This record gives sequence, structure tokens and C-alpha cells, in this order.
Amino acid sequence: MNARNVLTIALFFLFSLSAWGQGIANVRPFSGPQAHRWPNRAYAVQVKSHHVQVNIESGVAVTKLTQVFHNPNGAMLEGSYLFPIPDRASITAFTMVMNGKEVRGEVLEKGKARRIYEGIVRSMKDPALLEYVGRDLFKARVFPIPAHGDVQVSLTYVQELKSEGGVSEYRYPLKTQAFSREAVGSIAVHVKVVEQTPIKSVFSSSHKISKARKSETEVSASFEGKNVLAQGDFHLFYTTSKSDVGLHVLSEKDGSEVGHFMMKLTPKVDFKAEELASRDIVFVMDTSGSMQDDNKIEQAKSALIYGLRTLRPGDRFNIVSFSTEARPWRSNMVGVDKLAVAEAVAWVKKIRASGGTNIDEALTTALASFTKSERLPMVVFLTDGVPTVGETDENSILGRATSANSTRARIFVFGLGYDVNARLLDLLADKGKGARDYITSSSNLELSLSRFFDKVAFPVLTDVQISVEGVEVSQVYPKDIPDLFKGSELTLLGSYSKAGNGVIRLKGRLGKQEKTFVFEHRFSDQKAGRDFIAVLWAKRKVGFLWDQIRLKGENNELKNEIVRLGKKYAIATPYTSILVQEDQPTAGVRGNTFDRHHSNRRRSSPLPPGSFRGRGGLAPSSGGTPGGGAVVDGGNKQGLHSPPEEEEADMVGTIGLGGGSAGRFGRMSKSKKAVLLSLEAKKMQEELSGPTSKDVNALSRIRVQGRSFTKLNGLWTEDGLSKSELDKSAAIQVSLWSDTYFALIKAQPEIAKILARLTEVHLKVDGKVYVIQEKKVDPTPKVPQDQEK
Repeated sequence: MNARNVLTIALFFLFSLSAWGQGIANVRPFSGPQAHRWPNRAYAVQVKSHHVQVNIESGVAVTKLTQVFHNPNGAMLEGSYLFPIPDRASITAFTMVMNGKEVRGEVLEKGKARRIYEGIVRSMKDPALLEYVGRDLFKARVFPIPAHGDVQVSLTYVQELKSEGGVSEYRYPLKTQAFSREAVGSIAVHVKVVEQTPIKSVFSSSHKISKARKSETEVSASFEGKNVLAQGDFHLFYTTSKSDVGLHVLSEKDGSEVGHFMMKLTPKVDFKAEELASRDIVFVMDTSGSMQDDNKIEQAKSALIYGLRTLRPGDRFNIVSFSTEARPWRSNMVGVDKLAVAEAVAWVKKIRASGGTNIDEALTTALASFTKSERLPMVVFLTDGVPTVGETDENSILGRATSANSTRARIFVFGLGYDVNARLLDLLADKGKGARDYITSSSNLELSLSRFFDKVAFPVLTDVQISVEGVEVSQVYPKDIPDLFKGSELTLLGSYSKAGNGVIRLKGRLGKQEKTFVFEHRFSDQKAGRDFIAVLWAKRKVGFLWDQIRLKGENNELKNEIVRLGKKYAIATPYTSILVQEDQPTAGVRGNTFDRHHSNRRRSSPLPPGSFRGRGGLAPSSGGTPGGGAVVDGGNKQGLHSPPEEEEADMVGTIGLGGGSAGRFGRMSKSKKAVLLSLEAKKMQEELSGPTSKDVNALSRIRVQGRSFTKLNGLWTEDGLSKSELDKSAAIQVSLWSDTYFALIKAQPEIAKILARLTEVHLKVDGKVYVIQEKKVDPTPKVPQDQEK
């Protein structure tokens, strides 16, 4: 390669609120007097680290990113660094430092920037840069990048954040897999938010973040990763409010589609203890012989002691340990003081594990402790087994517990390990308006329970009710709104048919008083780039429907609705799996049935009822003819609770795109499968991160810009096209990378973001159907391209 050849690489340099940017470096061998001979083979510059520090104060964000690049070649490189300028950014605030020296740059206007972008797209034959067409561009010279050496680049810019109804948003795209398939050594995004108005919540729709609160007006959030592909934009929201309980809404409606909203409820931080509700709480702990395994009994005792020490004056409590029989610490509730807590701790320390598991007697004994009062009644129930003593029928146990719960105590259940009756525990939590969790590693037992006790120590708003006037809302999840605790937040997702101004009334008990809070929100009639709301809503609904099927039995109506949601929103469900199968024929939008794939496979080992097969997202490769992937309908006609074999013959199904899968565990017991399925359903109902960007080559169904596409014979085809529109010969043919292609993008900007994700597509825009594919000759007349000025 000589000095005229240009090695084009994409550096993971990302930004922006509404623009989606990448830093781009066009590099070439240095041709000056210090140049070394260019090797026969060139390697792309590698990104060793990509660290971002964001300071947001009063709605203004200062973003500083620092990147370290490594030149693996035996020649010095020089090049240009290109940065698409974010919307609302202050150009004069841009600074760039390389190797400790400030580097001067220039801002290129949109016309010149467009030509540079399009030139890189043509040379790389990768459409990811199409998202930046129409942006200004910051350009700076990068020199030197030493042979086998590193160079550090830092850039700082300032931008005003978009804020609406007390919700501010910040976006920093990390979507880089289009430019490099190699993992980044270290990625970190740290954000500090300081506002004059109390900050109620900080959340990301794209990444799992850790948060730390310094005060009512200062919160930090961060995301870090090692040796990972940066596959999804980092998108952060935060809300502010002076109210005791903040309520904020994000909504989006696309054309004639039903709109969807996300509602966040967050209490203030500085409540005084006397303002909050007191509790009546009973700790119920399994002390059967199996609790000796893996040191569970000692960790459970330590966690229970921690819980006792979170009690505060005004609370009342009791303890029930149980094995073959239930043993209450006291016959009645005891008021909290130092002496009572010390006596309870001493009693817990003497507990030993032995005997059977009498769940029925433990529950009825605990519930008998409650008397009607203004305190919030709570049961914390911990077990590692199934009922073996006394009443063992799960329906009878559930019925007796429901009848005994006259005070409507919240029941929080914790299953330890896999040898539990997950259906019974889930139903207890569901009917008790509490929550369930399963701790599958003994090393996490004490930590998990301690976090729970911290979370429920201070009830802020109980018996929560929400109503909306002026806009008809429906299908709101969760169906039963849980209590709101200090330091926590509650997220509701729902749908609405018509946009308009809504009045939201939030009612509940704050301490000893009934309180009503009134908020206003205009439910949007426009698309705002928040498709994650609809996807999260669909996941919540699938999780709810799946729980109904698991706990009450399968019916076709619920199953068909899960399948419909999975296909429409491109999410994996218990009955659909998003996968690629190059050796299978496709069935279009309808998907392939399980029997079609497996008609000749493993007849000797039938599927467990209600389950489906998967291979970590890859379909079996036997049989069929070459073709693209499909959404696979993997459910069967049997109920989920038909008695399966104790040792299952195959996996449970692929749940979640590219990972979180309940179906990769091979042979497992019935109880273990039940626990895993419960955890998956719980995850779908609690998930707050939106759809992560996955490698589109590993999927057969994807959602982009609010549209769903299915891969048919290698071509991404938009769902909803009519039979005549699916006829490719009748569509407008556009050759990939041609002048027509770029002219079409300029004439139809909405196509650019779709083509940035999907290279070859069959779609409809403004009433016209296009087929965009790579061809040797452009078969259509070229669209006149406006001259750049």
C-alpha cells in the first residue's frame, strides 16, 4: 500500500441529543521524511478505551470524552478527525487536545459535510454514517499516530438539553458495531446531574446504570464495560419536581397507531420519619433441615438480624420460624424499642435447622399476628423447599392464606435455590400484593435480603391509585399498583387511543393521611424517537400474560396475544424466538411452526408442555432449503402445567434477544424450570432498559424507527405490505451505493435512519414501495441531485 491509499477507519466517537454521531478518522501512512515503509497488510486502528464524563447543571451538559487509539501497523499514520456536531451544541465551546497539545479545527457546513459522509459511505460500503447526513462537521488534523503506538484524543463540547414537562434527556450514541467488530478495551460513561429543583429520578432507556444520590439536587449515574462491543446509544433521562411525590410522563404516538406512555412516580428524598407510615411486619423463616445446605441457615439468620435492625420507633413486629411446625417468637405483635430488638436478635441467633417444611402452618400463624391498624402490614416469607408436613396441597394452602389475610398484608416471598414450589410462592405474592424473588446462589442470600429490608424500611405512599381524565388510557402495567417506598421509584406503562391534554390524579395514604396529587400531561400525537416506550410496554404485557398462563393455565386467547406482541414488537417471548436459520425455509411474517422444524427430530423426547426449543438464539440446521430467518412459533397445544417428566428432555425456550435465555440450561428438574420461568416473567415486568442494539445479522426480525422488519431470503421486508406490494418486480428498484440511492436518502430523510441499520430493504415510504439491493447496474433513472452550495 502506498501513500495514496487511504485506510478508512471509524473511531468510536459518539455524541448528541438528537444527532447520532461517530468520530471518524481518515488515516493514511505518513509520507514525510520520517515515514517508514508501509507494510503489505494494513490493520485498522484499535480503540483501547473510550471514556465519557458528562456534567449537567441547570439543563446544560458539558461532555468531555477521552479516547486512546492504538496503531498496530509498522508505519506512522496521519489523518483527519471528523466529529458530527450535536444539535443545540455551542460550537465555540469545542476544544480538542491530543498528546497534551490543543489542536485547532474547523467547522464544515452541511453541504461539505454531506459530501464527506457520502464519500466514506461509498468507500466503506457501510450505511451507518447516513444518520449524520445534514449535520455540520468538526474537522481536525490528527498527527502523529506512531507505529505500534498509542495516541490520546480528548474533546469537550457544550449543549443545552431538551426538556419537556420536567423531563430532560441526554443522548450519547455508543453504537459502533457498524464500524468495527472488535471489542473496545474499556468503555465508561459517567454523568453527574445538578439542578436547582429537586431531582426525582434518573433512568436510562438503553443501559443498566448504577446511581448514587448525594442530595435532593445532585445525582450521579454511570455505565461501564470491559472488552465489549458498543452496540447501543446511551440515552439518559432525569426528572425534577418540587412535589412530595413526582409524577412524569413520556408519551409517543405514531400516525394511526395506538400511543404508548411511560409514567414515573418518584418520592422526594428528605421525608422525616414521622411523616411516613409505620409498619406491622412479621418475619417468617424456614428452618427445616435442608437450610443447613450451603450455609443457608447462617446467612438467612444474618439477613434477618439486619432486617430487625432496620425497624424504627412506631413499627411493630414478630418472628415465626418454621420446620415441622411453626414457632412464633411472641404470641402478639411487639412494639419496637432497643430491648425488644435485642431480645429478638438473641432468639434468632439460637435458631437451628432441622425437620420438615410446614408452609401452611407458618403462613396462618404469621397472618394471625395482625390486627387492624393504620400501620402497613407486611409479611416477609423465606423458604428453600416445598411443603412436606401438614397441608401440602398448594391450592388449599393458598386458599387458607387468603382467608387468613383479613388485614390485606403485603406478602413478600423469597425462594432459596431451585427446590421450591414456584407456582405457590408466585401466587402468594400476587394475591398478597407484594413481590417475589428467587435467590439461586447462597452467596447472594444475605446481600439480596439486606437490600430488600433497606428498600421497604420507609413506606411513602400506600394503597396507590391512579386515574387519568381527558385521555382514555388502557392496558396499564402493572395491573396492581404496588406501594411506593422512600428511595425507590415506580414505573407504569400503558396505551392510549387519542392524543390530548390529560389530568392525572394520584391518590394514596401518606403516613396517616389520605393524599391526592394532581398532574397534567399532553399525551403526544407525534413520533418523538422514543420507540423504546412501546417495546417496554409490550414486554410488560407479555410478562403479565405469561404469568397468567403459568399460574392459571394456558388458553389460546392469551397465547395468541403473546405471539402477536412478539411479532409486532420484535421481542422474544415464551412462544416466539427471534433467530436466524440459514438452512430453513422462511414462512414470512407468520413464522415457521415448531413441527415444521422438528418433524424428523427427537421424536423419542417430546417437548415439555408449553415449552419450546432453542439454541441460544440459533435454530436447528437440519432439513429445509436455503433462506433467511423467521420468527418461530414455538408453543404447543398443551397447558404449561401438564405434569412433565421430573428430568426434562430438552431446553425451556429462548427468552430475550441474544442472552437472558431460560432455554440454554439443558436437562433440568421441573422445579428448577419453574423458578427460571418465574424469574424471566418477573424480569420482563420490571425491565426499564429499552431494546438493545444487536447485530442485525444475528436476527431475523427487528424494529427500527417504529417499524418492524422480517428478513425474507436475505432482504429486510417491512411488515404490513399488501400482497401486491410484496411483489418486488412492481417496486421501485434502487441499487445500493448508487447516485439514485443517495438522492433518495436526501429526498426522503426518514429512510436514512432505517438504512443505517438495515442495508438491503423492501419498504414503503410516502405511498411508494422501494426495493433497495446491491446490483451491478442501477436499473432506474437517476434522480436529479441538488447542487450543494
